[in-house]
Amino acid sequence: MTRKVDNMERIIREILQSMTKEGQLPFRLIIGNKKEELLPYYDQIKDIRMDNSNIENRYIAVLAVDNDTGLFYGGISFIFFLGDYDNIQFWKRDNEKGILKKVTLKNIMPKNYDMAMTMGYSLTSDTKNVKIKYFMINGLIKIVKEVLKLQPFVFFESTGNFRMNHKIMSYDFININNIIPEELIGNIGVTRLESKAVDKFAKLMGFKEMRDYYNLRTLGKVFVSG
Repeated sequence: MTRKVDNMERIIREILQSMTKEGQLPFRLIIGNKKEELLPYYDQIKDIRMDNSNIENRYIAVLAVDNDTGLFYGGISFIFFLGDYDNIQFWKRDNEKGILKKVTLKNIMPKNYDMAMTMGYSLTSDTKNVKIKYFMINGLIKIVKEVLKLQPFVFFESTGNFRMNHKIMSYDFININNIIPEELIGNIGVTRLESKAVDKFAKLMGFKEMRDYYNLRTLGKVFVSG
């Protein structure tokens, strides 16, 4: 990893360690950048991009697990990209043609950045402990504020209401009317209820929604920093 990625990992670890010292927490943290370090919880936290061999050692995942039972409460993942921006893809809507056209991170990333980062956040539906929710959300806010000082281009995506299959995602463009029933077209770019926290976090951090850009798999929203 580059020095900038190393610095980001150090910042993330230091913030989390300082937060755990503030009081006895009802869970333990698992921090790792390899699949084997995150087992058996890897499938519950992973971003699909974390399965890419090129990404190993370029992400850091933080998991919250019950001290006694080992129950997974939730987690945060950060993934770093260094020049491989064409591998990160989105849909861009062309309203005149009625199509979704595939674009890459390179198309939306300003040229004055030399690094990009995305992040994911999840809580299990049975996580009712207010202290855990506060820790995860507050930790994410603190981490992102510090990471932004290193000036990466940060983007993240909400989960939408669709599930595109691999064949559809392989196309360079798709005709909206051929893929999505007319009565569901209005759901394009709408965040799924379980992912509404992403929208709130974006507003809190001052991130900008990229209008007419959508997550490749779910057609959720795309937010960027700066």
